[in-house]
Amino acid sequence: MSIDLIRKVATREMDIACVVGPVLEPGLVSEPFWEVPLSWIAAGPKWTEMPLTIEALAERTLLLPTGGRHISVIEGWFKSRGLGAKQIISCNSLTTAVKMTALGMGMSLVPIECARQELDARIVTQVPVEIELPTNSFVTIYPVGLVEPALASLINVMRELATTLMTKQLSGPPAKSAARSRTAHLCDGADPPAYAGQKI
Repeated sequence: MSIDLIRKVATREMDIACVVGPVLEPGLVSEPFWEVPLSWIAAGPKWTEMPLTIEALAERTLLLPTGGRHISVIEGWFKSRGLGAKQIISCNSLTTAVKMTALGMGMSLVPIECARQELDARIVTQVPVEIELPTNSFVTIYPVGLVEPALASLINVMRELATTLMTKQLSGPPAKSAARSRTAHLCDGADPPAYAGQKI
């Protein structure tokens, strides 16, 4: 998870990582990497109902990752209307939430690319809602101070990749296979080679 990766970079167990921001840790540099839209998803090939209101969402079973930073936002939606969620099931990762959604166990709010494979296979579908959704902002982090040449090269690669992702995001959805490969590890909270590595 992001918290574990931040700790490892802060203690110099790792040189660099890509995590969900913001990161305000003293001693770490944090650079914007990728802004990933979130979407509610449900089982099935196509959503045939009207966009869901906050009241309608409260009547659904919601599958959310344990410790997810958007849980408080969702709970705030319901509290603003004096509502309580019918049921919130905690999942140990975004990937698990997507799989449980595909099985029809509830709806989940995920970075859209984390469900790209299931969306393309028409196993799950995006659910329109009558409320503005937050986004996940990924950042690249590395220790403050003198940067060794090998790390400097990797930082430059990350910056170039961030620019590429931003350009593709502005021009349209990325290629399916490329998008899935870039985000699979981020959705798992894992330590992908292209985004985070051990000491160089």
